[in-house]
Amino acid sequence: SSVTSFASIVVPVLPEEYFEIDSAGIITAFTGTKTSFTVPDTVNGITVTGIGESVFAGTDVSDVFLPETVTSIGVSAFEECLLLKTVSAKGVTTIGDRAFYNCSWLKNIYIDGIVTIGKYAFYNVCRQHYELTGLTFSLNLDNTTTISEGAFRYSAISNIDLVAVRTIAKQAFLECPALVSVHVEKLSGISNEAFKNCVSLHCVKISGLSSVAVGTFSGCTSLTDVELPNVSYVLAKAFENCTSLEEIMLESARTVYSTAFTGCTALRIINV
Repeated sequence: SSVTSFASIVVPVLPEEYFEIDSAGIITAFTGTKTSFTVPDTVNGITVTGIGESVFAGTDVSDVFLPETVTSIGVSAFEECLLLKTVSAKGVTTIGDRAFYNCSWLKNIYIDGIVTIGKYAFYNVCRQHYELTGLTFSLNLDNTTTISEGAFRYSAISNIDLVAVRTIAKQAFLECPALVSVHVEKLSGISNEAFKNCVSLHCVKISGLSSVAVGTFSGCTSLTDVELPNVSYVLAKAFENCTSLEEIMLESARTVYSTAFTGCTALRIINV
């Protein structure tokens, strides 16, 4: 087919000559000028399996559809694509560091099977839309096991349901103003300031976690509903300035740092 359709978006499949590819099937360069297009399934007889480092970085691309044979989006592949609005990548499992860094107008992301998300991969994504219109974005993270440092920092992601994630790195969701709920089923580790200053976050349900790191929920001023049934340690500033938090149940807690709840002016009950 010469076109790809998704909802109201219809974009052409670009000719192979606009792409360079290596022997592993990784697109290494883009020489076209079209802004809305579908990447072809093959280039020079080689099946396209990935988008290489910085291939589209800083360009004016707006709607990019990748064939389902593509399983990886490389480091900085779309970094600073300030006009990017739509990405469809149904076969992708790995998102490299800074892949969509500062794509502040990106709002439509169709990626279903992400396993690994690199550092700052979705930094500031959709933030301009959110600031002007309140528009947010969501991702299917059902298969995701690793969320790296700053992966969604400053972005407008709205809620996360992490059934497979085991670790969340530091500042992974720092200052995500649209994030309202977090559900993680089997978390083994979380690093400092992972959800700091998520001012709309009101509901957190995390199972498996034994320690709440320094500043994890600091500044989450809307937080009211917290379920952490397996937590043994609550470290410094973990819930600092959570001004809406009135009650928290920490039935497994053995150590709670003295500054863990500093500035929680509404807090009346800590059940330990």
